[in-house]
Amino acid sequence: MKKPFIALLLLLGAATAPPSSPKGAHSPSPRSEVTIQSDQPYVQDRYAAMPGPWSRYLDPSNKVLSDSILIRKASFPRNTFMRWEFPDHPATTGVYGYNYVAYGQYWNLKPPVTVEPRRLKDIKALTFQPSVRTAGDDADFNVLAEFFTTRKAGDIDSRTAEIGWLLHAPPATWTYIRSGKQIGTYKDRYGARWLVASHKDGAAGLYIKFVPKDGSTRLHARVDALGSIRWLAAKGEIDPSFYFNGVAVGVEPLKGGGSATIDRFDVAYR
Repeated sequence: MKKPFIALLLLLGAATAPPSSPKGAHSPSPRSEVTIQSDQPYVQDRYAAMPGPWSRYLDPSNKVLSDSILIRKASFPRNTFMRWEFPDHPATTGVYGYNYVAYGQYWNLKPPVTVEPRRLKDIKALTFQPSVRTAGDDADFNVLAEFFTTRKAGDIDSRTAEIGWLLHAPPATWTYIRSGKQIGTYKDRYGARWLVASHKDGAAGLYIKFVPKDGSTRLHARVDALGSIRWLAAKGEIDPSFYFNGVAVGVEPLKGGGSATIDRFDVAYR
């Protein structure tokens, strides 16, 4: 029997990327641009990128028609262009995958310049400011920034929570958010109000998401991640002794095709 769509959304998130990348990581070469295809990672300085259509590993019926990211090395991670094409029906896993740019170690990608993992309680500053432009039907994708906490520094296999900010969330994603535990409303230091909910699912077994309470799209928002972490810890939702390793921003296709440009992804962390 086919499961209801809301149940399928319980796997929402980058979270379930395959355990390892089947193709070797690209790094800078003499060419000024490089295009990476599904599951091909690219690493440069403190950043990485990958088109990750992970849903096909859970269900082969979730077909990839095309999925790629164009890297402009002189400006990377800025001016990064991603394009995707999936079937015109939802994946059996809710989303087809996660196409992303990452700072530091996100999932199992380790850029050549190390970003030091820190316990959440020891972080002095953590903000990130993406700027994303999208093309396609707004109902067909999420724009998500997120990171994992881990018990051990730099060890994704010891992940304990997935914490994400949905900078664009269509109606299907809002249905999923409302079905979870409602933690409350967080007002960040920039004055933005975020509805916060959690589910015991995703790749870490606990997925906490922040979404603009007014339903707006914030593709150029500055995210007060440290304030969010401290707020969650004060409520007992996360353990501040766990580690932050890196953070990503990108697109989760729900169905169909589209494109996005990551104009910038600036991270302040110490």
